[in-house]
Amino acid sequence: MSKIVIVGAGVGGLILAYELEGKGHEVTILEKNTKKGLSYDWYDDVENSVIDEFKIDLSKIRHFLKQDWAFIFPEVEKIIALSVPDEKKDISIHRRDLSTFLMERLKETTIDEGNAAKEAICKDGKVIGIKTNKGDVFGDLIVDCCGVDSFIRKSLPDEFGITKEIDEDDIFNVYRGFYKRTDAEKEEFTNKAYLRHLGRKGISWALDKEDHIDVLIGNAGKFTKSALDVSFEHLLETNKTLSSDLIESAVCRIPVRRPLEKMFANGYVALGDSACMTIPMLGSGIASSMRAGKILASVILEANGVYTEETLYPYQVRVAKRFGSIHAAIDVLKRWLLEEKPEAIAFFINREVVLKEDMQAAAEGKTIEIKTKDLLTRGFRGISKPGLMLKLAKVLSKQSKAQKLWFNIPKTYDAKSFEKWRKSSEKIFRK
Repeated sequence: MSKIVIVGAGVGGLILAYELEGKGHEVTILEKNTKKGLSYDWYDDVENSVIDEFKIDLSKIRHFLKQDWAFIFPEVEKIIALSVPDEKKDISIHRRDLSTFLMERLKETTIDEGNAAKEAICKDGKVIGIKTNKGDVFGDLIVDCCGVDSFIRKSLPDEFGITKEIDEDDIFNVYRGFYKRTDAEKEEFTNKAYLRHLGRKGISWALDKEDHIDVLIGNAGKFTKSALDVSFEHLLETNKTLSSDLIESAVCRIPVRRPLEKMFANGYVALGDSACMTIPMLGSGIASSMRAGKILASVILEANGVYTEETLYPYQVRVAKRFGSIHAAIDVLKRWLLEEKPEAIAFFINREVVLKEDMQAAAEGKTIEIKTKDLLTRGFRGISKPGLMLKLAKVLSKQSKAQKLWFNIPKTYDAKSFEKWRKSSEKIFRK
């Protein structure tokens, strides 16, 4: 029997623990909060298929069908209103309810509340435990579910080759606030998302929930209080149902990039936000983290209690093929959308070089693909600005290159070939 220590009760770690129960391992979850303070007290979207895939009982979780987005861009002539059939819509699920449900169905896993990780304990090139506020905890495998700013990941030795500090431009700094609703009549568009809001590298939204307004203001990279205030004032001006009467609010940091090129070492794996497992365009990581947790469980069971880089490598490969390759492609697109001038993006949308269907794909965490038969038509629409069209073509080519590279990650572990792959991936995204 091996001892698996999961640090942080994220959804990926909870799925991992569930998949390992009854399989001959001693599993402990260390969580800095209490069970009542798990996760966020708000709703996030998850694709419908996840409900059946992970046997989630929605009768025990607050949820509703996701509303259709209405996208607003700077300098774009009209609102881009999406319309998705109900059977294809995501589920907006209450994060804390979901985490509570996943934790309560664990029967054999030890839950250690109020235990916060400080750093990794390493010996002879292997992670053997962690230092916590309650003392040292040792295990055969340490699973890092401590989020984008994980103290464990940051404390790993450089020779492990794992990215310790996530670039600030790859972190979405988010303000989430819930405000009282005014008495104004319901507006035509109740689910408005402002992309590149006021020209900055981020988004905002104002969602009419009938009894309150859900506000998000986020930015990739550093975000000042003054920029936050200006963004909120603009939301007030453009949403008659939004008041300035705050009910409650919170801030958080979310990774918005492809998964880490390396998320394993002797005695260690990163999972969830600690491994940057969110859709880069959206910051949504529920589905990918849960799927990675299930993948990791299968790798652990195959490892037979020996947790080396060689035995843990299949985790990296299966994640890359399951969703990492798509996330890498979307990361390319995200970087272009954040770096390109707003007027250039407006040109593509106004001239219908980029269509509503493309926006729908991006909203669902999919890549933008222009079919061969449509290339001439769209190219003609943008012919007045050939330089911009060439830039878009390069972005789409780079997106495809990233996706293929990640999907074709070396199947078996060889330090030299894996290092070559890792450097090739990092080169694609290097500024």
